[in-house]
Amino acid sequence: MIRTIIMIFIIGFSSVFSFSETHLSRKIYNLPDDSPGFKFGVDIIVVGEDIIVLENRSHQLFKFHVNGSIKFIKTIGRKGKGPSDLHLPSELSFWNGVIAVKDEEGVSFFDGNGGYLDKFRLFSPRISFVFVNDKIYFASSIPSKQYLIGVYNKKGKLLMSFGEKFLNLDFNFHKKASPFFSEKYFYSGKLLSDGSFIYYLNAKFGKVFKFDLEGKKVVEKDISEIFGDRGRRIVNKNNDILNKGLKPTSKNAYLYLDYKLFQDAFLFKEKIYIITTNLKDPSPPKTSEKINDDYISVICKNSLNSEKKYLIKLNDDERIHSFAVTEKDGRVIFYAPMFTKEGTDIAVFKEKEPKEKD
Repeated sequence: MIRTIIMIFIIGFSSVFSFSETHLSRKIYNLPDDSPGFKFGVDIIVVGEDIIVLENRSHQLFKFHVNGSIKFIKTIGRKGKGPSDLHLPSELSFWNGVIAVKDEEGVSFFDGNGGYLDKFRLFSPRISFVFVNDKIYFASSIPSKQYLIGVYNKKGKLLMSFGEKFLNLDFNFHKKASPFFSEKYFYSGKLLSDGSFIYYLNAKFGKVFKFDLEGKKVVEKDISEIFGDRGRRIVNKNNDILNKGLKPTSKNAYLYLDYKLFQDAFLFKEKIYIITTNLKDPSPPKTSEKINDDYISVICKNSLNSEKKYLIKLNDDERIHSFAVTEKDGRVIFYAPMFTKEGTDIAVFKEKEPKEKD
């Protein structure tokens, strides 16, 4: 049985910039017995004092309250294809009291308490999306389109497109993968917004693009250096795949090795937080010493310069794919669904006091 843990990392603002390991204490909370069906949380948001986790195997959202203990509040949505239904939901976004959920059918809207508001159909292959200022900014892989990002109103009307594609993809090199899959592979990344700008972070090559809300590019920057030696190997490998072609693994004709620089990113206040855990290294160094490459990098949303890095200690069977950020009592808090083989829990990580022992 796969186990899911909601991890909470709490780090004080006074942390000194360092690439050394941040000392974190860890506390585990069992999920309440009255939250059945929660198995595989793939995205998470913070709504007030609560967290909402997207669980795509049961096709719904789970709302919890975490404050010294964990309390299950309710589920949102249900399996299906009608109004208020969800079918394989994959990503969440939250703006001005409204939750937007992308699934295989389109985008659904709920209020903060889980009440159904609206839905529109959108079948384009999703890379990432963000909901802000009553508009959906949607990055998708459509080879025939010049631009990466489409902007939709809440009724599903396409208002404009922007973000010219920056790769010269020759699909003749990628005959073993469809053009749609090839674009989704190389443009994999994350869309973020602070309400004034749209950020696209590419997970394959480490490029970041900052646009205003009308689609004008403001800043473009390569941040791949913040991912260290492993990041350089991943970028080199993806450039090699770009030039030689996507090929499935020998064991499975439909499985492709996915080399990414990061799992997820989250914009909170003036910072962009980027989590790099459980990533494949195309050519790991030959050493008997275990290298900890699991960390959260922090960059300034204005300059896109790197500011700090927090190392995360994970056990071999622990996996993180998404996270959310908030703050409480002057401390930054990171919430993350985490999977193990044993079941489902809530883990809390806090920065240790200087005199606190392991």
